[in-house]
Amino acid sequence: MDCYLGMIVPFAFNFTPQYFMPCDGRLLPISQYAALYSLLGTTYGGDGHATFGLPDLRGRFPLGANSDASLQTRFNTASQNSGGSVAANKQTGNATGAALISSANLPAHTHAASFTPVASPVVPPSVTIKVSKDTATSSAPPDNAYIATAAAGGANQPKIYSTTNTAGVTALNSGSVTVTGGSGGMTGGIVSIASTGSTFDTQAPVSATVTVTPPPYLAVQFFICVMGIYPSRN
Repeated sequence: MDCYLGMIVPFAFNFTPQYFMPCDGRLLPISQYAALYSLLGTTYGGDGHATFGLPDLRGRFPLGANSDASLQTRFNTASQNSGGSVAANKQTGNATGAALISSANLPAHTHAASFTPVASPVVPPSVTIKVSKDTATSSAPPDNAYIATAAAGGANQPKIYSTTNTAGVTALNSGSVTVTGGSGGMTGGIVSIASTGSTFDTQAPVSATVTVTPPPYLAVQFFICVMGIYPSRN
C-alpha cells in the first residue's frame, strides 16, 4: 500500500513490514533519512546534527495533541526512551503542589485580648444612692420607688417607700455601699487583639497520591513509515 512518510500504523503481526520501522524510540542517522527528519525534527529525540529519534509507543497510548500547541508541548521527553510494556491496569504516583490559604479558609478560633485604659491613674468606681425627702407612702417597694422618710404603717410594717421626690433627694454616705468585682471605673480605653498567625495569604504545600486507571486495552505493535510519499501541506 502507499503510505505517507511519517505515518504511524498499528499492525497485529509481530514482524516489521517493508518501508516501516517500529515505534521504539530508536535514533536514526539524518544523512540516511533526511526526508523523514524534515518532518519529525528532534521532537522525539536525537541531537539534530547527526541523529533524530522515532516516537516510542512501547507500553503507551497515543494522545491527540491540542490544535493550538506544537507536538513538543504535548510530549514528555523525560520518559520517551524508557520503553517497556504495560504491566498492570493501574498506575500510581505521587503529586505535589501548593494551595492558596486565605482568611476565608480559617476555622472558628480565638485571640488573646488586652485592655489599656486611656486615663492614668485608674479612677476607682464610685456609687451614690439617693433617697427621697418625701414622706413614705408604701411598705412594699413599688416600681421606680425611692427609699423615703419613714411613716407609720400597719402592725410591724412601717412605710419606707415613695414614688415621688417632691421635697427633693439626698445622698446616703458612700461608706454604706460596697462595690465588688473588677476595678471598673473607666469610660474609655483601647482593646488590643493579639495575632495568632500570618495576616497575609500564604502558599501551603499539598501532596497527594494519584491513581490512574486506563480503559481496557489490547497491546499491538506500532510502526512508522520511513519510506513513502512525502506529504503535501496543501
